[in-house]
Amino acid sequence: MKIKKAEIKDTQEIFLLVQNTIRTAYKDAYTKEEVDFFSALHSQEAIKEDISKGIVFVLLDNDKILATATVEDNHLMRVFVEQSHIGQGLGSKIMDFVESEIAKNYRESLLDTSIVAKDFYTRRGYVYTHSDSIEINDGKILKYDIMKKTLTEGKK
Repeated sequence: MKIKKAEIKDTQEIFLLVQNTIRTAYKDAYTKEEVDFFSALHSQEAIKEDISKGIVFVLLDNDKILATATVEDNHLMRVFVEQSHIGQGLGSKIMDFVESEIAKNYRESLLDTSIVAKDFYTRRGYVYTHSDSIEINDGKILKYDIMKKTLTEGKK
C-alpha cells in the first residue's frame, strides 16, 4: 500500500468512492435531504478542483484507491474509506499520513465532522470545539461539529 497525491486521472475513482460511502454510511444517520447535500458538496467538480490544487491524497493498494483525504492548510476534509474496507485500519493509515503533513507547518489539525465519523476522530485524539450549521435547502438547517487535534511538530 502507498499514499500519494491524487492526479486528475483519479477524479472519477475518488468521486465514486466518496459517493458510495456517503450513500451507504450516511443513510441511517441523516435525512435524504442531508445525504443529498453531502453528495452535492463532494461533487466530481469539487474533487477535481481540489486535485488541481494538489491537496487531495489517496491510499492505494495495487493501483486501486481505497481511501482519500483532502488537506487545505491545517483543515482536514473529505476523508473517506472504500465501504468494503472500513474497519481494516485504512482510515487510520491515511489520517496518520495527512496529520504528519499538517504537522510540518501547523500545531493543530481542524476538521468538520459527520455524525458517522465523530467517534473515529475522537479515538484519534480530536476534541470538540464548537458546533456550526449551514442552510441546506428551503430553510432546513444541517448542524455539524468542529473538532481539533494538537499535533506534535507544528511550526505555526
